[in-house]
Amino acid sequence: MSERPSPDGRRAAEARIAAAQQGKPGWFRGYLRYHPRFPDILEAVACRDCGAMISGLVEDERFEDHRTINGRLVIFKRLVFARFANYGECTLECDDGSAHVTHGCRDCLAALTDADLEAWYAADLAEMAALERRGGGPVAWRVMGAKKPVRVAREA
Repeated sequence: MSERPSPDGRRAAEARIAAAQQGKPGWFRGYLRYHPRFPDILEAVACRDCGAMISGLVEDERFEDHRTINGRLVIFKRLVFARFANYGECTLECDDGSAHVTHGCRDCLAALTDADLEAWYAADLAEMAALERRGGGPVAWRVMGAKKPVRVAREA
C-alpha cells in the first residue's frame, strides 16, 4: 500500500529534495552560513553550485566608535550584510504561473539550464525546511512543495 500524501505537501517536498540530493549532493551542505556561536546570525551566503561567497558580513567603515574601557582603547565596528560583486539573482517561472526568485554567482546563473532548475529549486526547499526547523516560522508546503520550475524567466 502506498503512503498517503501529506495534506500540507511536506512529504512531496522532502521527496523532491531527496531526489535532487542524489544528483547534486554537494549543494545540500547548506549554502547559508550561520555564526557558530550565535546561530541566529547569518554570516554569509555561498553559490550553491560552485561554493563562491556571494554575500556576507563586512565592516562598515563609516561607523566606528572608540571608547576607553578600564584604561584600554576599544574600537567598535559595525557589520553590515552586503552583496558582493559576483552576486546574481534569477527568476524561475513555475508551472502554476507563479515565480520563484533564487540567487547564485553570476557565472553559475549564466550557465543555468532547464535541466538544473529542479535541483536549484530543491536546494531552496531544503533551506526553507532547515530554517523552519530552526524556528524561522512555518513554510507553506502545500504551495511551495507543489511548484515545478519550468524555465528561467529573467536574470538580474
